[in-house]
Amino acid sequence: MSLVMALFLISCAPKLTEEEALAELDGLSAEELNAVMAEDSGAVAGQAYQTPQLKSLKTAVKYYFTWLSCTDSDGGAKPEVNGKLELLFDSNGKKGTKTYEDVCLLENPLTLKEYFCVDNKFTYKLVECKLGCVDGACKAPSACGNGVIESGEACDDGNTKNLDGCDAFCKLESTPVCGDGVVKYPETCDDGNAVSGDGCLSTCQTENVVNVSNN
Repeated sequence: MSLVMALFLISCAPKLTEEEALAELDGLSAEELNAVMAEDSGAVAGQAYQTPQLKSLKTAVKYYFTWLSCTDSDGGAKPEVNGKLELLFDSNGKKGTKTYEDVCLLENPLTLKEYFCVDNKFTYKLVECKLGCVDGACKAPSACGNGVIESGEACDDGNTKNLDGCDAFCKLESTPVCGDGVVKYPETCDDGNAVSGDGCLSTCQTENVVNVSNN
């Protein structure tokens, strides 16, 4: 190799290393990331990559990487599932991998950074989680009747029945008043009085009445 050719190749090499380039990619906004990863630098990439820093990064990406595959464990942009994305690339004849995991932003506990694949490359979007972001996923709305007391529920007895202390909307039912004529848990009867001997005890529990006839 001639000295001129060697100097030419050195001058074309990016200033960033592969590791630095991958780290900087993850620190970009979604718009900048998509622009830097775009094949061309014209209309598709827009103007986002035009700063000196992003131009240098785009040069490094084109110099180092051929994107081979991208797999996402949650199968795409699914905010309610914590996913891990694995990027497989070829860097000047040497294969490598990089993993990105969906993550809740420390600076905003309601925001999820959701990674997903596009054309064997990675990108992400920021998702606002209405109920909060926990362990790299947006918290799903509570499911009344699953036996687990979740956010927004006062109780959850494993069903969606009323009159058992916890109603169909997982709200505590009012304390029953024996003798008001309304059967509420733990009452098994309420005949409008608090007198025993009429089939409903004074405690509003069903009474076994034995009829005795005189012959």
